[in-house]
Amino acid sequence: MALIRRTIGPTGSWIAGFVIVLAVGWSPCVSLADDVNEKAMAAYADAANFQTNGAIPLAIDAWQKYLKEYPNEPLVSKASHYLGVCYMQQAQPDYIAAAKAFERAVRDPKSELREESLVNLGWCQFAAAGDGETRDAARLKTALDAFKVLIKEKPTSKYVDRALFYGGEAAYALGNGKEAVELYDKLLAMDSSKASPLRCDAFYARGIALEELKRYDDAMASYRQLLEGCKDGDLAIDAKIRLGDASILQKKYADAIKWFGEVVAADSPERPYAILRQAFAMVQAEKPAEAAALYERLVTDFPNSPYASVATLASAQTIYRAGDLDEATKRFSRVLQQSDKASATEAAHWLATIALRKGRPDAAVNVASKQIAAGAEGPFAVTLKMDLAEATMLVGGKTEEAMKLFRDLFTQSPQSPDAPRALYNAAFAAMQLGKFQESAQWAAEFVAKFPQDSLIPDVRYIVAESKLMTGSSEAAADDYLKLVDDPISKSKIQRPLWVMRAATALSLSGKGDRATELLDKNLPGFSPVQQAEAAFMAGTLHLTAGRSKEAVSAFEKSLSVEPNWPRGDEARLQLGQAHLIGGDEAKAAAQWQEVVKQFPKSPRSDQARYRLAQASARANDYSKAVQRFDELLASGLDPSLRPFALYGRSWNLMRSDKAADAIKSLDQLTKDHADHPLVGEARLARGMCLRSMGKPDEAMKQLEQFLADDPKGINRGHALYEMALIDQSQNRDGKAAERLEQLVTAVPNYPNVDKVIYEWAWSLKESGNDDQAELRFKELIQRFPENPLAAEAYYFIGQRLYEKESWSEAAGQYAKASALASNSELKERAIYRQGWALYRNGKFNESSDTFALQVKEFPNGKFLADGLLMIGEGRFKMEQFEPAIAAYDTARKRIASANESEANVKETADRQVRELVFLHGGQSQSQLKRWDTAIDWFKELERRFPNSTYLPQSHYETAYALQQAGKDKEALALYEKVAGDQRNEIGARARFMLGEIHFGRSDFASAIPEFQRVMYGYGAEQAPAEIKNWQAKSGYEAGRCSELMMQGVKTNDARSKTASIAAQFFNYVIQKHPQHDLAPKSQERLEVLKKMGFDTNVNPGENP
Repeated sequence: MALIRRTIGPTGSWIAGFVIVLAVGWSPCVSLADDVNEKAMAAYADAANFQTNGAIPLAIDAWQKYLKEYPNEPLVSKASHYLGVCYMQQAQPDYIAAAKAFERAVRDPKSELREESLVNLGWCQFAAAGDGETRDAARLKTALDAFKVLIKEKPTSKYVDRALFYGGEAAYALGNGKEAVELYDKLLAMDSSKASPLRCDAFYARGIALEELKRYDDAMASYRQLLEGCKDGDLAIDAKIRLGDASILQKKYADAIKWFGEVVAADSPERPYAILRQAFAMVQAEKPAEAAALYERLVTDFPNSPYASVATLASAQTIYRAGDLDEATKRFSRVLQQSDKASATEAAHWLATIALRKGRPDAAVNVASKQIAAGAEGPFAVTLKMDLAEATMLVGGKTEEAMKLFRDLFTQSPQSPDAPRALYNAAFAAMQLGKFQESAQWAAEFVAKFPQDSLIPDVRYIVAESKLMTGSSEAAADDYLKLVDDPISKSKIQRPLWVMRAATALSLSGKGDRATELLDKNLPGFSPVQQAEAAFMAGTLHLTAGRSKEAVSAFEKSLSVEPNWPRGDEARLQLGQAHLIGGDEAKAAAQWQEVVKQFPKSPRSDQARYRLAQASARANDYSKAVQRFDELLASGLDPSLRPFALYGRSWNLMRSDKAADAIKSLDQLTKDHADHPLVGEARLARGMCLRSMGKPDEAMKQLEQFLADDPKGINRGHALYEMALIDQSQNRDGKAAERLEQLVTAVPNYPNVDKVIYEWAWSLKESGNDDQAELRFKELIQRFPENPLAAEAYYFIGQRLYEKESWSEAAGQYAKASALASNSELKERAIYRQGWALYRNGKFNESSDTFALQVKEFPNGKFLADGLLMIGEGRFKMEQFEPAIAAYDTARKRIASANESEANVKETADRQVRELVFLHGGQSQSQLKRWDTAIDWFKELERRFPNSTYLPQSHYETAYALQQAGKDKEALALYEKVAGDQRNEIGARARFMLGEIHFGRSDFASAIPEFQRVMYGYGAEQAPAEIKNWQAKSGYEAGRCSELMMQGVKTNDARSKTASIAAQFFNYVIQKHPQHDLAPKSQERLEVLKKMGFDTNVNPGENP
């Protein structure tokens, strides 16, 4: 993997920094000995002088010449080292040449520059190895070896952090993630690592390496550590907008209103969009008045916005939905005046609709025709034309005009959703006008183009009626008979008319008997048997078409008109089925029990027993189902049902957790009905039983035999699902995922497919295929967004987004997870992670609110302590110190009530949470100048956690509070302790504060040495940036002390000397820290001294 993928931000700058750090201070000075080769030393001196003065090309030639002519001189290792440095200092560094030079340098184990040579060798080999797939593995190994040598030989070297980090990088690039992690861990475990510029990169690189090793929890912990120390709190308006849009998608309209409200309140070009979306959220939240006001605001404040016309239209729609048609009419009319033709077209549609609702078709015609003339555009263009045609149809005397409008609409827009209705209306209008040729032609065209449309029966009526009216009665009768016999026509309100018109057509064609037969079929007057038979047929047709209510009525009629009808057992059996389809299981069972009771010798009594057994199974009364199957098997009136009864019996035994008994029934089925189609399914059931009995290998064998017959449908899915469960139990997650994928592909309508996709996703996850697992979880969400299983899917996706630092999107996913979660542990974790994602995204207010929700809903939860801390952290970040203190105080009381301390809180992360409560609580008190209270918080930290890594910070904060409280003596003692113990930024800061206290007391003689200890200590010029800040401040303050000392001296000579000291300090700031804010102020002070006649041209390098 290429390093660039793993580096955060300053990759290039770190490379440059590496070279500079290692090149500065090299000073290839020369000292002569009695036995030295003077020519060699002269050549060495020339090369050194070239390099010292920046003549790098000359230096390279000189060093090469020296090494060639004097290969055995004692300074060869140094010369090789400086040659390597020259290659690195070129405008285009030559790392390969440099590496060769350093390789020669490190051959001398006693070289004074061995540390530098080793680290330079490692770096150059690492850099020369290149990037990507073309990386030179041999150079990476050489780099790693060099770093290891340095680490082993010089474990306290100032370069060891670089050696550990780039050694880790080299190991990682070589594919040895484990070794890389070990090196990163060593770096991060170093006391000096906190000041290392590579600390953040180390956390990141460590996380990547751990991911490669599939140690995901550790990787995430590494990332969290990185983020805790390397935060970026920038706010982004578009993130709030996305959060608002996500809230709308989650139907969390109150949250959306709040998010968009914040954008609206900000000075952002996105305000119009935010107002529009906030108004939409108001509409969804059933706040039409507020929504309308927002839409009006958008139009008023941003009239030139592309959303203005949309807002006006939406405002009108909101009022329309609220039922105020008059006000809606005014607002829709305003839209007509705007330049957006698409919006105007939609507005015209609503105005026409309002006019029709008020019974004013002429007004509807007027508004629709005007807009069409002006230009109808957008998705409502065709709808508006339909409005015009339908309104015209309602205006007296304009049927023909309406017919033309309907016909034109269909012709011009045949693919529109309105096209079928337009064509039907055109044909109906033509029929009303007596234009039967056109009506028949257009109706036939409708049938050809839209055979599945719901208007088909109505269109077939037009076809038949047009034929009848033109004298084609026989053809009309034929069409009518087809129409009235079509099951689709049974529910049509026009059916009585069609029956009558069919009888008319039959009569007109000379088929009176058929007409009578048709009437008899549809009217009362049949004999009881005929009525029973007809009703039974009707009932059967209704049942086949799924019309359970009509079927029940027909079957009941068949039983009531002739109680002794021979097919009464069949009618009652089907009556029960009709009740079942209608959802009334009790009535269905009652009818089947009547069949058993009234017809004990009929084979249909066995069919009734079979259906009663199935009903018991559906009611989850498995023992009752087994009993009914046993009754059927004992009866034997319908032998064809025996294999089905054995099979059904086994399934219900399985559901009763009686797998062994179920297998006995399955074996009986296989034995007695070896050629029956159910034998294959019996293998499936047998496999399921064996799996439940803890016999995975035998179960797999049965299932494989079942699949060998290539079954289709649901049972194929059952087999694949069972095999996947076996694979999961045997830790074959990859294979389980394959089977579940086959299931979804082969049986897309499989029952509980949501659970299948869920198991598929987790199998992919457990097999290490997170990308594919994410796709499956997304599919689960897309297909089953409200399913409780989707909660874990949202959480998984949230975790993936969190890993990618997509904080806003991750927060949205966690929110969806918590909203759907039925499991309290998952819900708490999701809310907790949502809070962290918001925190990482700089949404501190929302983060605190989220953590507060977590604490409220889970007062005894796993993440209670973390949640209490993070409530305060968010408020602390926003400088809302009172609310922050309230949160920290709640956490503190909980710690106190549980008497938690270093002695009983063993986990590092848990300890740090509690330590930060006291540290940040105290800091918040300090911000409010409650010095004594702050000190109490810091002391409580030290009392409970005496070995906390935050103690230096706590001591510093205590000293500062003491200082502010006027207790300088105690503050001085504590500052001195921090400064003496710490060699990092906080130590430098404490030392600076010592100087400040002395300065404040006008004790300049004590103040200046403290400032100098900061200036020239802590790494001096090699100090990291955060310490250089205090060095610059110390230099300036030392200069100010010196200036003030001038006021106390009495002689001119003493004043000149003191002024010279002040100038040295100011020059120090200007020359050593030219980019610091105090450099210009130091220059101003020098000008003041110069005007006073003092010499300010003094060398800052001379320590005053």
